[in-house]
Amino acid sequence: MVERPRVVAVPFPMQGHISPLLQLSYQLAAAGIDITFVNTFRNHERLVGSREVVSKHSSGVITFMGISDGVAAKAFDGGFNESLNASLVASDEMAKPFEELLWKLDGVSCVISDAYLGWAQAVANRFGVPRVALWTSNVAYSLVNYHLPLLVEKGYLGVKDPSSVGFLDNLVTCVPGVEPIYARDLPTVLRYDSGEDPGFANRIRKIQALKHASWVLVNSFEELESAGVESMRRELGTQNYVTVGPLLVEDTGGRKSLWSEDEACLKWLDSQKPGSVLYISFGSIASIAGAQMRSIVKGLGDTRQPFLWAMRKNLLVPDSDYSERSFQEFMGATKAQGQGLIVEWAPQVKVLQHRALGGHLSHCGWNSVLESMAMGVPILGWPCVAEQTMNCKRIAEDWKIGLRFTTDDAKQQLVSDEEVARVIKKLFCEGEGREIKKRAREFSAIVKTAVSPGGSSHRNLERLVQAIKFGRLGKNSG
Repeated sequence: MVERPRVVAVPFPMQGHISPLLQLSYQLAAAGIDITFVNTFRNHERLVGSREVVSKHSSGVITFMGISDGVAAKAFDGGFNESLNASLVASDEMAKPFEELLWKLDGVSCVISDAYLGWAQAVANRFGVPRVALWTSNVAYSLVNYHLPLLVEKGYLGVKDPSSVGFLDNLVTCVPGVEPIYARDLPTVLRYDSGEDPGFANRIRKIQALKHASWVLVNSFEELESAGVESMRRELGTQNYVTVGPLLVEDTGGRKSLWSEDEACLKWLDSQKPGSVLYISFGSIASIAGAQMRSIVKGLGDTRQPFLWAMRKNLLVPDSDYSERSFQEFMGATKAQGQGLIVEWAPQVKVLQHRALGGHLSHCGWNSVLESMAMGVPILGWPCVAEQTMNCKRIAEDWKIGLRFTTDDAKQQLVSDEEVARVIKKLFCEGEGREIKKRAREFSAIVKTAVSPGGSSHRNLERLVQAIKFGRLGKNSG
């Protein structure tokens, strides 16, 4: 047995990737494993506010450290595309500083990296330690990425002409372990080949590197995606492709988000009727154009449904249809009428746990999907970027724990205010909404079983802990 094993954890530098690895680190520390958690300086300082912080958790210790990423802070200030591109550059620039840091650390048992940090495999190999990869999204998305060359070959993804839309109506049935899905519901980030990563060569290389990882952990649970798990195990040639999710934010005493959370909203929720409030959040990187925002606020106002909205300062992209001033007027009217509360950022898990919650209008980011699912809160899907269209389809059509909004072709693919109101009313006021809420509660029970002692994710995490402690992290051991 390795005495006080030390794991070095390094996430992809975006909020949605940092949180799951941080929660995994807390769980490993609670099991007696020391963690060195390495962020870029920018994200490290946003998370803990200093260059090195030590946090004790049960019998293990987490040490937070920062490294350079070589990217100017202002590069992250734009919309999704700008933020993603800056993060991709940063993720590659982290490789050398990360390796230099490893030379300074003693007794490293293994490296746990985000699956997208393919260079971590080569670094771990040079140090003679195993690499464990964490896939922070779901199993189905890992399969789509793994079979990306096939999907590009068949013309379902990576289309060269950005004006081409005919392929979107094709039914995709060629991905083993993934239910049939229309091309329009495949990840938008893979839909067109922008030329920035021709043929998705970089992405494919990073995913193929998973074949060399000792373990691949997935932020999902086997009861949800069992066929996909078996399919990926066959592709990677290992039984150590395992689900360990949901990796949910817990009250560990430290900060869990790069954003400052406004907990005062919980007192407002205390004053609302049980199951009456719609929580609205579009995540940490999406943006909403002015014309679309106008429809959202009008439709929301027409329903008179109480709401809590986590509204980032850079969410709205003002235009001639809807300005910052227009939204300020909406906020004033909302406050005067007592219909809702708008905050910059909310403690999402605590909000979703609240008895007043009746639904979550969500961007369908995977962390948010899992949090809503775990708390039994139905989802109104408003996908914005990445694999969120795929998640939304599964929420509404496969799992039936939510609804999706339909765009209006006559209004340039915008969701109309009438559609916003219709979907909200269907969840809160109609029989179909009651059935969806019932299904959401059933899924919540399945989640609780998966993460409880004896559950699939709990067992897999225990296997991982033992493999780390006893030095048995080989690809087909543990």
